[in-house]
Amino acid sequence: MCLTIGSLHLVVASRLTRGAHLAFGLTALTAAGNAFIEPLAWNARDVAGYTRAFSLQITVQLAWWALLIWFLIRFTGAVRRWLALTIFAGLAVCAVIHWLSPAGLMFAEIRELIVIDLPWGETIRLASGSPHPLKPIADLTILGLFVVAMDTCFRVWRRGERRRASKLGVSLGILIATLIHGTLVDLLWVRSPYLISFGFLAMILIMGLDLTSEVVRAGQLSREVRTNERRWHSLLENVPLLVAGADERGCIDYVNACFIEVSGYRSDEVLGESFRSFIPTKDQERLAVIGRSTPHRPGVSVETALVTRSRGERRVEWQAVALHDLEGRITSTLSIGTDVTDRLTAEAARDRAIAELEKLKRQLEEENVYLKEEIKVERGFTEIVGESEALRYVLHKIEQVAGTEATVLIEGETGVGKELVARAIHESSRRQDRPFVKVNCAALPATLVESELFGHERGAFTGAAVRRKGRFEIADGGTLFLDEVSEVALELQPKLLRVLQEREFERLGGSETLEVDIRLIAATNRDLKLEVEEGRFRQDLFYRLNVFPITVPPLRDRRDDIPLLVRHFAARFARRLGKSLDEVPTAVLRTLQRYDWPGNVRELQNLLERSVIVSRDGVLRLPERLPESSSSTLLPPEEKTYPTSLSLQEVERHHVLRVLGETCGQIAGDGGAAEILGLPPSTLRSRMKKLGIRFERSGS
Repeated sequence: MCLTIGSLHLVVASRLTRGAHLAFGLTALTAAGNAFIEPLAWNARDVAGYTRAFSLQITVQLAWWALLIWFLIRFTGAVRRWLALTIFAGLAVCAVIHWLSPAGLMFAEIRELIVIDLPWGETIRLASGSPHPLKPIADLTILGLFVVAMDTCFRVWRRGERRRASKLGVSLGILIATLIHGTLVDLLWVRSPYLISFGFLAMILIMGLDLTSEVVRAGQLSREVRTNERRWHSLLENVPLLVAGADERGCIDYVNACFIEVSGYRSDEVLGESFRSFIPTKDQERLAVIGRSTPHRPGVSVETALVTRSRGERRVEWQAVALHDLEGRITSTLSIGTDVTDRLTAEAARDRAIAELEKLKRQLEEENVYLKEEIKVERGFTEIVGESEALRYVLHKIEQVAGTEATVLIEGETGVGKELVARAIHESSRRQDRPFVKVNCAALPATLVESELFGHERGAFTGAAVRRKGRFEIADGGTLFLDEVSEVALELQPKLLRVLQEREFERLGGSETLEVDIRLIAATNRDLKLEVEEGRFRQDLFYRLNVFPITVPPLRDRRDDIPLLVRHFAARFARRLGKSLDEVPTAVLRTLQRYDWPGNVRELQNLLERSVIVSRDGVLRLPERLPESSSSTLLPPEEKTYPTSLSLQEVERHHVLRVLGETCGQIAGDGGAAEILGLPPSTLRSRMKKLGIRFERSGS
């Protein structure tokens, strides 16, 4: 094991040129040599053979102690040099005495070999004789070596490297224990082999592990350094700032791509030139200011002109960073500049505009009051046109919830007017004088929804050059309308839920918690319960939004409102287009009522705008023919008589269809089909079902 560990660390020392690994490798190889030689003495057959093997073993151990001191010096850097030199001198004296003595340093004379039978069946031989009179020199030297080692361990501990000091102390403790055991063997108080080789092995294993971890860490640090170098080089090349490095003589030795782009020069035209040659004479005195920096305090910023290749000038705000070596001497200077030409131009234009804005301020304030009143009228209940029972129920729900702070979930198909309902709730609430902020979640890319809702800090992501407030922050004190809330990404829904529950959030890339006071209204054209079941929408968020649901009926379920909507939109588009529209034919109204309107009010609105464009002579005309309803057959036949071949049931069916056509599909109420036929509405519906007349209107 010692041979393998020593060889590996010698290889590391040869590649990394590290003295600690060289000293440790030689120490480990010496311990391996001691382990190989020691059995030669145990198995000697006579005194002469034991003396030769034991003398060689002592020589190797003296070399091991010397290498250990060298290793401690290179590994810790905390050894007292005069103590180390004293120990080296003592080991040298011990080596000379050992080589000159016939029986070595340990014995003056070896009289006999004692045979010991070990418990596991092995037989070894140990020497018995008189000790060498100079052996105390070796004992004192080894004792001094341990004093040096423990002092080094203590100094490493005080330096803060406690793990290294602990490992060193444990290995030294094991080594001392094996030496004490060897002394007991020499005194024949313990009849067993020497364990000094195991002490060497313990130190080699413990310290080898520490050195190996240093090699691994060094490799990691080397990779990190290379990674950081590439990262900083990439940063300097891609940062939108002018970067120019100059040596201690003031000559440029580095420029980035932004400097080349702004100045118009090629790299070979800039490198090696004086930095001052690109600054006009009138601004060169300011360059001395940006160079006054210390390792911990950059110089102040100054603004100078930069002469471009076309002999023009760009205004640049410079700040210099002085680069120092380990001794604090300035080796180079990195000048970092911001092109402020466009900003200064914009500031000048802004100053010119401020005077004009001040002049118009009072007029705008007066117009603002007027516009608020106009918006209130335009966006209030007056935009919700209709008198059907289904619509009246929606208006009743609006009146119920408007005066509260409850969260409202508006459901309905596309184009039914969910935003109008949300505006009506806001305009009827206590927050009517505060902002009404809407967000169409379906129109925003998934990567921008979080920034749009919660805002972001500067530098939160690529392109975030300034801090921006989110819609929640803008709507503070007012109402936030989330249209198509079912399109919010699943990973963003927990943050939305937190805002609804705790009324607080953080901007993207920020750590400050912001509190808001908003009233949330959400809208969706999907079945959120189905979205929850299929795992596309969080159940807890659904329950939080579904406090007060309002379902806006589709236009096909409120056909009675179509005539009112037609006249309302036709009049509006006529005013906008400068046309005169005096008549809306009944046939046109009936045609519009027969259609199912999959696009609801929005589709009707677009059709009427086209109709007003193509209409002439003040009469509304449709631009194209509409298909009849697929769910109802409301048109009565034009014939006033029926063929005699028809059965009584077929005649009854034709008559009911005719009456329904004349009443535009109205069953109940004044002028309804039930009143004309003299039947209760429930009886008429049963008769229609029996005759196979399909009708789906919930408000009839």
